[in-house]
Amino acid sequence: MSGEREVLRGVDEYVARKAQLLAFVRANQEVFDEFFELLDRRNAAITSVKAGLRDLTTEEVYKSGLFTRSKITTSVTFDPEDLPKEVLDIPGVIKSIDAGKVEALIKSGDIAFDDVALARHLVKGSPKIYGPKEEVVTL
Repeated sequence: MSGEREVLRGVDEYVARKAQLLAFVRANQEVFDEFFELLDRRNAAITSVKAGLRDLTTEEVYKSGLFTRSKITTSVTFDPEDLPKEVLDIPGVIKSIDAGKVEALIKSGDIAFDDVALARHLVKGSPKIYGPKEEVVTL
């Protein structure tokens, strides 16, 4: 049972330290009011930069200072309702449309691009945003 006693002592220690921290914040309320205001402004600036990075029209990697937005990935899908019957009859194409197979058949010349152009769609992924994180302080 020593493990349980250690956990209970740890909980008591946490409660005591939290009470000390709250007392310190109350004793220095003006400083902490300003601190939290500055922290809110910093977090709002980070949020604004990240939103701006997501809205950029370039699909390439974009770096600015501490912030980086990854390249936007694209994939190809085909709408089966828009594919010609002769394409749907090719083994391996039906069930779900194997976009890689259809793309390979276009490249090999077995399917004309114009025959499937209406069914072909580029799907863009979401870029990843890297940079400073918003800070959260909970007391």
